[in-house]
Amino acid sequence: MARFGEYAGGQGSSTAALESIGKVWEISPEFLAVQRQFPAIELSQESAKVFLSRLQDEPETAAKHFLLAALLVAANDTVPANPQWKLFQADFAAWQKANAAATGAADQYPCKAHHYSRCAESLQVRKQVTESERLVLGKTHFICSNTNLRLTR
Repeated sequence: MARFGEYAGGQGSSTAALESIGKVWEISPEFLAVQRQFPAIELSQESAKVFLSRLQDEPETAAKHFLLAALLVAANDTVPANPQWKLFQADFAAWQKANAAATGAADQYPCKAHHYSRCAESLQVRKQVTESERLVLGKTHFICSNTNLRLTR
C-alpha cells in the first residue's frame, strides 16, 4: 500500500500521504475499494488525530474520503468513519459509472484502458504471451510495485 508508515507520527506531510493515496486511486480505484482495514501498520491515536487535523482543509476527493475513514478508525473514532467510508464508496461508484461506457473495451483490453490489476491478471493466465505483452506485463508490475500495489497471481 502507499508508504503511510513513512508519514506516521507526524514525521511526514499529511499532504504527501494524501497524494500517495491519490496516485493509487488514479492507477487502481478498485484496489482501494477493498482496503477497508487500511492502514495495515500500527498508528497511534495521537498520530491519527494529527493527520486528521491536517487533512480537514484539503479538497474533497476520493483519496481524502478514504484516508479520513482510515484515520478516524485509527483514532478510535468509528462513528464519523462510516460516513467517510460511504462517501468513498460513492466516489468509487461514480468512477465505475463513468467507466461503464468503456467497460466493454476495458474488459476486452484492460491494458489499453490502464486497468493495471486486471491487465496483469489477464496476461498472467494466458498460455502464450507475445513479446509486446511481456513488456506490458513488466510495465504493469513496475507501476504497481512503485505504488506498492499487490498483484494477485
